[in-house]
Amino acid sequence: MKMQRAKSKVLKSIEPNTSYEGCTFYLSPKWKNIRNNYFDNCSFRTELRLSDIHNCRFQNSSFSQGAAINLSKRQLLRIPKFIFEYTFVERLLLNNNFIKEIPDDIAQLLQIKELSLHNNHINKISPEISNLHNLQKLGLNTNHLHSLPTQIGKLESLEILLLQSNYLQDIPPEIANLTSLKILILTDNSFVTIPPQLFKMKSLQKLYLNGNDIYKCKCLMNEILEELNIASNKLRTIPKNIEKLRSLRKLNLHSNNIKKISPNITNSNVEELDLRWNTIEKIPKEIRHFSSLRTLNLRFNALENLPKEIAELKLLQKIDVSENENLQIPPRFAELCSFSIVVGRGFQCREL
Repeated sequence: MKMQRAKSKVLKSIEPNTSYEGCTFYLSPKWKNIRNNYFDNCSFRTELRLSDIHNCRFQNSSFSQGAAINLSKRQLLRIPKFIFEYTFVERLLLNNNFIKEIPDDIAQLLQIKELSLHNNHINKISPEISNLHNLQKLGLNTNHLHSLPTQIGKLESLEILLLQSNYLQDIPPEIANLTSLKILILTDNSFVTIPPQLFKMKSLQKLYLNGNDIYKCKCLMNEILEELNIASNKLRTIPKNIEKLRSLRKLNLHSNNIKKISPNITNSNVEELDLRWNTIEKIPKEIRHFSSLRTLNLRFNALENLPKEIAELKLLQKIDVSENENLQIPPRFAELCSFSIVVGRGFQCREL
């Protein structure tokens, strides 16, 4: 088929079977299919978003807003070889395929900032991933990973690491070298303890470990962490040194086996505390030391009463104690409080 030619033009679309030389493109944000194209010394002023590529070549071209390739839901068994020729790509989306590994060739994508491979069959990551020095987001939710390569600790630009629904039991100590990492999702894996290296990460703000088999939690020490989710595990107590998480604002511990809250456990920075679906029988009066608390969720526990010291929490806006069958609240207790108390439908205040 004869190739059409376009030279030094300003364009808003890409036509198939066309060679472009010195052209400037202002493309819409829609994903595009391109076929039989040659681009020489072209300038793309908006993000180039490609969902299908056939027989295309780029030479001496620039991408001021980046370039993205999306080959999700294509029943791919491996990352296509031609992808590694497009070394300019900054976002590569390969979700919902049957890909089993991230190969050595991944090292060729030196400009990549986002690599997303959710819902594949990945069980191997090449150590060559360490060459992706610009990578900011790595998405590997719902795969078959049992371990991570130690070289993952060399991704110095990585800010978001998503590893939900794998088979991880541990994580390499080198992960502490990810000095830019802000969000780490390890939900629904096979951890029984929290790896201490996670609290050595200098920039980590959000850590999700819900849905594991964690029964003990030590080495909680981090100046930056703002949100910690350890819900749906097997903890019997709130971690003792929670006060060392000096920036913690949100703590989620619902659906564990917590029966007792130690009076020695305090954190004056926590604003949201979720303790639903445990077996807590008593709230200690030292709860008043959670002085920044705004919401407290105690639904579905075994509470029998509330300490009057809760009224000292001046910033508290809402406490939910519904579905505590034996809970007794004095009729005038609410008058002492500046926050709303959710007690559930049909609840009656009873004299102590």
